[in-house]
This record gives sequence, structure tokens and C-alpha cells, in this order.
Amino acid sequence: MPVNKISGGQQNANPHFIVSLPPGGTFVMPPGQGGAVGTFGNLATPQIGVGQNLTGQYMVHLGKHTHYQTYDPALQYWRTMNDNMGGMFFVSADGVNQRLANTTGCPIAALITNAGSGLTNGFNTVTVTPSAGGSVWSTIVGGAINTTVTITAGGTLYTSAPQLVFVPPASQGNTPYLLPTATCTISAGAINAVTVVNQGAGLVAVPTIKVIPQPGDTTGSGGILTVNATLAGSGTLLLMYPAGNTSATSGTIQTAAYGSAQTSVPTFTFSPASTIAATAIMNFTITGFTATTSGGGYGTGPGGIITGGVVAGTAANTNPSMDKGISTPIYPPINVANTTAIPTLASGFGGVNIQAIPTYTGIPNSTTGATTVAVQPPTVGGTNSTTFITSV
Repeated sequence: MPVNKISGGQQNANPHFIVSLPPGGTFVMPPGQGGAVGTFGNLATPQIGVGQNLTGQYMVHLGKHTHYQTYDPALQYWRTMNDNMGGMFFVSADGVNQRLANTTGCPIAALITNAGSGLTNGFNTVTVTPSAGGSVWSTIVGGAINTTVTITAGGTLYTSAPQLVFVPPASQGNTPYLLPTATCTISAGAINAVTVVNQGAGLVAVPTIKVIPQPGDTTGSGGILTVNATLAGSGTLLLMYPAGNTSATSGTIQTAAYGSAQTSVPTFTFSPASTIAATAIMNFTITGFTATTSGGGYGTGPGGIITGGVVAGTAANTNPSMDKGISTPIYPPINVANTTAIPTLASGFGGVNIQAIPTYTGIPNSTTGATTVAVQPPTVGGTNSTTFITSV
């Protein structure tokens, strides 16, 4: 991990810069001075001032609505590494595989509730068109494992449940795929049950499973697990996600796969036409409240809660890390006026990762019943986000 250099008792003169991202915007972290990949600030070398050469190592203070992402070459997808936005971290950048992203107001995934049938297996054999926003999507049809795994040998002397790591088949090549995940339990030192958490997608053959003892388990060994020889999900849409962008230029703010911020949830159409049904999972932030009906008779000290910001529905397949499990909604603090229960954002921060349009409910004082129920639907969308970066 990179660390800040000792300055010899002088103020740190290392270059720093500020990146403001609009909704849907991304910024690929630039490489160090003399890096072979990309340029920064339209200069031949990544430099922001006289004698201020970028090192490629950065201390990053994320904006409240900024994600840190790394590129997943297996899935050809930018994977978000921090669910709860904001915070500070160090990164060594190569100018290609690390970036910042402001996804507020944009779709970040989709819950597939009807996977269709009779589709052509593979990558991008199904085209997705959103009703608004211009987001760009990748799709995978087929190539999942079954939800059951055979315990060929339970092993012996495990003191805690071992880790299960799936290995893609040798024939996978460059075809995009999502590896499955699974957990297990033990009884009397042997594996006695396996639960498939993610079925995966896009596999061209059955993966294998490595059984790895937990750190500190010096005695457990011998576990052998076998995936069903027949893949599942053939001809059905297993994944759809914002497309990866491998041609990004370092140090350039871009708007790409996420499209533009929306104030409502876009819908999808699919080609070839099928029975596919999917709901966009958004990263909404609350921008305000619509004064539909002001409450009455709430008395002093009323409160209110925001709920319902998670997409409803049941997934057609088991890949929660790429649908509802992709984010955890964080609701903003609100102020509620006395008597009328009209809410306002307490700090200007509208929350993050709100997957669907939420609701607001006014709560009367415990000793006073409301004579008119407050109806104040939240308005949602995207917001700009600013990140501070220091080259160290």
C-alpha cells in the first residue's frame, strides 16, 4: 500500500487535484509520470504543474456520491469496490484499471424476474434498450451451475467451515463470465452441506471447486466437491449489467455506460423479443419532497421515516451480487417541521444507493394523533460529486 512520503520538515508540495463528476461520469485514475498508458490534462506527460509530476500513487478522499471501481476482465465490467460512498483510501494506479464513478440517478444493475427462453447462449446475444437515459448494457445468456453441489468427500478434521473457490474451465478463453460462489457447513470435522450463493453465468463448461481450509485450521483436509456435469440456464437471460468500457483514457472525465441521471425508473425492451422481464436497480439520491398533502394535528416533535428504496420482486436465477445485493440503500437524515410533518433534507445530503423510488411517512407525536396524514413523496435523481486527490 502506498504511503505519504516524509517531507523533511517542509510542507508537502506533492501535487493534488480535485475531480468533480456529474451523474453518470467516470474518471480513470492517471498513471505516474512517464507512464505508457494515457495522458492527463492533455499534456504529453501526466503533469499538473511545473515540477509537480504525478506518481501514480494517490491518497483519495472520495466525494459522498463517488464510487471507487476496478475493472473485472473476466466479466468485462467495472466493479464497485465501496458500497458505502465517501471515505479515504490509497491506490496505485496504472491508468487503465482503477477509476472513480458517480452513478447517482443512473441504473447500476437489473433484477431479472423472467429470464425468457429459447435465446442464444453467449455474450451480448440479447440487446437491451432502456426507455430513457441512454444507458448501455451487456448481457449473458446461459452458462450457470445448478443450485446443488455433490459432496464427493467430506474431508476430515476441519475445525471451521473451509472456503470454497470456483475455478473457471480451461476452455473459457476470453468469453465473459461470472464465477459462482458457495458456502458450506461442517459436522464432526467434515463438510456436510453446501449452499450455492451465486449460480454464475457465461461459463462454457463446468467449473471446478477448490476446498481451502480457513486460516488457523491446520488439520482440516480432504474435502472434494463436484459441480453437476450439466450447466443450467441454457437459453435464458442470466445477467444484464452496465457495459464495461475498456477504451477509457486516463485522466479524462467520461459519461459512458450509465447514461444520464433519471428522475424515474426506466423500463427495458429486449431483442430478440421474448418474455424477458427485468426491473432497473437505480442509484437514486433524494433531491427533495413533493408537497402533495401537508399533515395536520401532528403536535410538537413529529418525526418521519423513509422506506421502500429496494427493488421488489423475485429473481429468476440466483445471482444476488449482480441484482438486489449489489448495493445497500443509505437514507438521508431529514428534518420534520412541527404540526405539518413536512420533511426537508437535514444536511443537503440525499442518501445513496436507493434502488427504487422510496416513500415518506410522517409519524405523529405519541400523545397527538394526526388529523391529516402527511403525504410528501420524495423526488429522486442524481447529483454532482467532488473528490480530492493527492499524489503521494
